[in-house]
Amino acid sequence: MPRWSLSLVATTCAALLTCVTSASAATITTDRACYHPTEFIHATVSGFPAGELVDITGDEQPLLGRYGDEGRTGDGTTDVQVPQLDDRLQKTLAIKAQVSLANPDGLNTFVTATTTVQVIESTLLRLSPANGGPAAKVRLTVTGATTLAPLFLHIIGRDSRTARVVSRRTIALGTPKGPCGTLKTTFRQVGTLHPRRGTLYDRNVDEVKGGERNPDSPRVHESLPTVIVQPKATKRRGGITPLTPPVLST
Repeated sequence: MPRWSLSLVATTCAALLTCVTSASAATITTDRACYHPTEFIHATVSGFPAGELVDITGDEQPLLGRYGDEGRTGDGTTDVQVPQLDDRLQKTLAIKAQVSLANPDGLNTFVTATTTVQVIESTLLRLSPANGGPAAKVRLTVTGATTLAPLFLHIIGRDSRTARVVSRRTIALGTPKGPCGTLKTTFRQVGTLHPRRGTLYDRNVDEVKGGERNPDSPRVHESLPTVIVQPKATKRRGGITPLTPPVLST
């Protein structure tokens, strides 16, 4: 075979090997695009050499696994914890999956895949206007609802004298939009045009239509300020004395 033919075959084989490597490139994917610090990223890797442990890092720093160990996987999936970052409200975290392979010549070959997620400090609820009458319409802006699950506002009315629950109402707020869970909606302060007088209205936002009973659940978001509807004044000799609701323990 002519020398130029051998050269052509070698060149063609090298090109084919490069194509195979490119076609089977390693990848890493995450279950969401945005997280809070301390939440867990469910990462899935593929295209790495079989039987090798894949190390997962964030911004070139080791990430902790769900059980306090270093984040790595040998079966394709793992959970790694989002670290606390700097004081900026929203930032990014570079996630890298990597395997180091030892070569006979003593040099290491690295198989690497990368992706980027966003990190937002917390879920924030903002009312506009901040103050208004009990039946006034207010605009609620939600940021940082990272699970992108539908949100519900639960309005619980309590008698200002006895603390007994006198009313419950749930308002479906809608589903936040990605990547980091933003929602804007409008509703009335206590959900009704004619609120009951002498009532304290607690307002909580969570991801459970019937209301989350566990206050430590990750599905619970921030509470809105309590609305107090003052009771009617009572007439006495010598003037009118307003009824003062007692202070309720939380």
